Amino acid sequence: MKVAILGYGAIGKKRFQAVRGLREKYDIENIFVYDPFVDADIIIHSNLKDIETAKPDWVIIATPNDVMLELFDIVADWNTNILVEKPFGRNFAEATRLYLKIRGKNRLLVGHNYRFFEGIAKLIEDVHNNVFGDLISVNMSLAHGGNPTDNQTWRLNAEKAGRGGSFLDLGTHLLDIAIQIENGNSVFHSYQGIATNSFWNENLLEETHLLFCHGGCIFNLQTSMTRWANNFRVEVNGKDGYGIVQGRGSFYGTQTYIRGKRWGWMDSDLKIQPEELVVTSDCSKSFYYELDAIFGNDQYYLTPCTDDEAVEVMALYQECFNAIIKRR
Repeated sequence: MKVAILGYGAIGKKRFQAVRGLREKYDIENIFVYDPFVDADIIIHSNLKDIETAKPDWVIIATPNDVMLELFDIVADWNTNILVEKPFGRNFAEATRLYLKIRGKNRLLVGHNYRFFEGIAKLIEDVHNNVFGDLISVNMSLAHGGNPTDNQTWRLNAEKAGRGGSFLDLGTHLLDIAIQIENGNSVFHSYQGIATNSFWNENLLEETHLLFCHGGCIFNLQTSMTRWANNFRVEVNGKDGYGIVQGRGSFYGTQTYIRGKRWGWMDSDLKIQPEELVVTSDCSKSFYYELDAIFGNDQYYLTPCTDDEAVEVMALYQECFNAIIKRR
């Protein structure tokens, strides 16, 4: 197998390490890296023609959102499978165009590596196994602490990153989790949302708060690039109990997944709510696990995000974005 990685920024480097870790398992004979703007201690190709000539079996596009679109149009004409990082376009219209461009040609997947966080995967498995009973609510928050130079990056450029801002960059992870919680059902209702861009004053959404429902379950999502401290938390509340995932490794802290039962404190002599620690993880292998599943390991509870699923995520994103914009 031959694998090419287009883009050697923060995510591209993680993809490279994951591919290298899987080299022997999948007999990966060559790993090609393309990035015309980076010097590194590995061989970096600055000409896309070199990558095309090598005939890679998989091409991983790990670049800013606008660059991904340009590279996708080129790579879609190659006879190769493609993995692009989320989001799948900057809006639903772009996602649809990408989807139709490659449909029926080669395999196309979208990198939603949060599915392969051990805590998230186990939480969703418990939901599917009805551990918490019928769901009442799901609360999710994802925030970047950021730094004073954020406004000099592509992420705060509405044209490059997309007007969705934090909700596009971070919220698509949460929307994918919401769909996975509902067993692949992406049909929600009663969208209500509000956003602010009061700090950076850019033409994108800096902080968003969103509500929508699936049946009798309320989903409450928050994303932010103005919280000043990194945060990731998912709470699932059901009629029989609850589960909470906190952290995602690195600067977000070790990921923990705890479970508790309804009125569990009644079984405690100290009248303290007992909770079970189910998973502890540094989340450092999520990209490894995702690529392992893509290349052929079917032992993971959740599977990689297909192009069909990615379009559903972006359709849900567009519904949410429209609800937010109506309030502005």
